[in-house]
Amino acid sequence: MGVTALVFGLFWHIWHIFAGEIPAIRELTMSVGDEEEESAIWTLPFAVSHSWDMLAAPLFVLAFSWLQSRTEEGTDENDILVVGLVFGLGLGLVVGLVFGLVFGLVFGLGLGLGLGLVFGLSFGLSFGLGLGLVFGLGFGLGFGFNCGIFWTMPLGAVFGALVILPNTVLLIVLMGLREAIRGFSNSKAAPSEC
Repeated sequence: MGVTALVFGLFWHIWHIFAGEIPAIRELTMSVGDEEEESAIWTLPFAVSHSWDMLAAPLFVLAFSWLQSRTEEGTDENDILVVGLVFGLGLGLVVGLVFGLVFGLVFGLGLGLGLGLVFGLSFGLSFGLGLGLVFGLGFGLGFGFNCGIFWTMPLGAVFGALVILPNTVLLIVLMGLREAIRGFSNSKAAPSEC
């Protein structure tokens, strides 16, 4: 039985190497006769890959060997055990897969998505805001301090030298001229004492 699983697995994995994917069954066609009008197409809710052949092959070998032994020897006392094994494994596989997939998808996606969203948002916001505030403040204050010391002061000195100093000199010259003009006009109006 294990050899059949190995053969099916080897076949489908070699197929995957050359074709790029293992084919999957998405719909089943049930036909009653030779005419296509009497056939029914069942669409499966999800695709079933041929990789499952590796698990189903031992069940078919077991069922075939049971049917062969039954037809050759007649009824046997161990038939109940074989029937129980075949149907137990088959039903266990089908029920386990269906309930496993349904509950896994419902609870896995529901809880995983819900908890992931809640914890992701809370931790993302807290760490993002905290680290953004710390690094933003550090960078902003450091950049502002460096700009203030290394750029603003020299630029202020250059601005002062180029704008304020000539204006101050001009103002002093104009004030001196004003005083000179006042002094000259006051000397004309006052009589001389000599």
